[in-house]
Amino acid sequence: MAWNQPGGNQQDPWRGGGRQQGGNDLEDLLKKLQAKFSGSRGGPQQPTSPKLILLGIAVVAALWLLSGFYRVNEAEQAVILRVGALHKITGPGLQWHLRGVDKVLKINTQLVDSYRHKAQMLTGDNKVVQVAIETQFRVDDPVEYFLKNADPRQALAEAAESALRQVIGGQDMVAIITEARTEVAREVTQILQQYLNQYQAGIEIVTVNLEDANPPGPVKEAFDDVTRAKEDQATFETQAEAYRKEIVAQATGRKQRLLEEASGDKEKVIAEAEGDAARFEKLLIEYEKAPQITRQRLHLETMERVLSGSNKVLLSGDGNQPLLYLPIDKINSRISNMNDSSSIGSSTGGLGTQSSEALKVPTTLPSVRNPIREGR
Repeated sequence: MAWNQPGGNQQDPWRGGGRQQGGNDLEDLLKKLQAKFSGSRGGPQQPTSPKLILLGIAVVAALWLLSGFYRVNEAEQAVILRVGALHKITGPGLQWHLRGVDKVLKINTQLVDSYRHKAQMLTGDNKVVQVAIETQFRVDDPVEYFLKNADPRQALAEAAESALRQVIGGQDMVAIITEARTEVAREVTQILQQYLNQYQAGIEIVTVNLEDANPPGPVKEAFDDVTRAKEDQATFETQAEAYRKEIVAQATGRKQRLLEEASGDKEKVIAEAEGDAARFEKLLIEYEKAPQITRQRLHLETMERVLSGSNKVLLSGDGNQPLLYLPIDKINSRISNMNDSSSIGSSTGGLGTQSSEALKVPTTLPSVRNPIREGR
């Protein structure tokens, strides 16, 4: 006979027997909780107190509330997701969320991170170049960074390679390796930021540095020679420009000096002319007073000025005596030759006898029949 049929023993085989069917499971649970709180050890069980139940619930609720507090640092922002959907964005400070319901995603929006990429690319003139860049970036929109892309860093890597290939494909190889590095980095920064904005990655590009741009290994030495030649060209141009500036500065100074000297000569000539004019006016007044005396004085002053630089000596005689002439210039020339000969003779020791002949002066002097013409 089954246990649940009429006339049976009314015992539940799944409960191990010994318990009646109308037992209350909830009451048994409350009794166990009461026994744990009261610290009883196998003694008689007491009825569960409602106060103890409320106290336990309050403790659990307090622990749950306390566990919901979190701190956001000064440079961070936190994105709160409630049941997987965006709830709000919190700033720095102590914040609270529903533990178990909300999810907190914190990100440092001021930290500058870096990403490096290196690859071989085809240039605009169909040549292969090895390029390496470093991209520095930061998160400027936490919502887009966490919710719009599954992997923002992977989006950054793909966008960086695409932007770099686009820029490299529009430049010649020599320009990329030499003087166009700054321009390439600037264009890559602009295009990369446009791509990231389209992807809604929430990333801001701070800067892009072109760290390396070299030709392939077999032709690297030849391109290095080209680079060194261009550097030498720049050095020579700098030196030539410095020399040009030096020469221009010297010419400018010489020009200024000549202008100042000319200005001084001009003032000197004007002053002398004014002085001569003033003297002439005074002389004119004296001439008008005594013409004969003034004329004779002017004649004597002129002759004195003319004959003062002459090395000839004229001795005038009285009456019909001839005018004596002394060739002082020839005498001085002989004395100079004699001094030279004596210095040579003293060094050689054999020319001392010629000094007496060099000092001979003619005893007779030529006579001059026209003293006035000769004196002039």
